Amino acid sequence: MDLSRKLLEVNKDIEFSPVQNKGVLKYMPKTDAGFRVSPIIVPLHSALKECAEFENNSEFLLVNRLGEFHSRTSYRRLWEKSSAK
Repeated sequence: MDLSRKLLEVNKDIEFSPVQNKGVLKYMPKTDAGFRVSPIIVPLHSALKECAEFENNSEFLLVNRLGEFHSRTSYRRLWEKSSAK
């Protein structure tokens, strides 16, 4: 995430293990379409800037308070909470 240039780069993938309830980093997305650079729109930029202050210096956008990947369950709850707004 480059907040100064307002760009979001996607170049990795998180996969949830069917056996465990935690995310595992995959260094390559499944397809070439998984690699992308997207502009950050103004309303999102403000929110990301605020979040970046609390993100434990992680290079990843969605991590828990400890800087670790969310579990499948916590990610689902986070998504449900944000889509309900």
